[in-house]
Amino acid sequence: MAEILHFPRTAPQRPALRLVCDTDDLVEAETKAAGRKHVAEAMEHIGSADLELKAANIILLDDPGADIDELVTEEIVIGLCQALISVIDARGCRTDDRPLRNAAAKAISDREGTHHGN
Repeated sequence: MAEILHFPRTAPQRPALRLVCDTDDLVEAETKAAGRKHVAEAMEHIGSADLELKAANIILLDDPGADIDELVTEEIVIGLCQALISVIDARGCRTDDRPLRNAAAKAISDREGTHHGN
């Protein structure tokens, strides 16, 4: 009986704590999370522009003589430019993407300035 109740019991030594991931893993995880966020933003902007473009298409089907300039609003163009910027950012905005991103950002600022009367 004394052997069964022997205290303190000797347990196998626990392994030492170790770092499971390194800095590269953390950076990769952050990059993937940021990429997913940008893709979600792009989908949101495209979805918004798509609704307005579908409405414009229905109007054009009913009235082929309608003015397309009035149907494609500044909001549609801004939404598509914002979606383009989000896609470029999701890819990591490589050097060759920079001019396109800058052009889209300039188009947004020009249209928002015009739209708001600035």
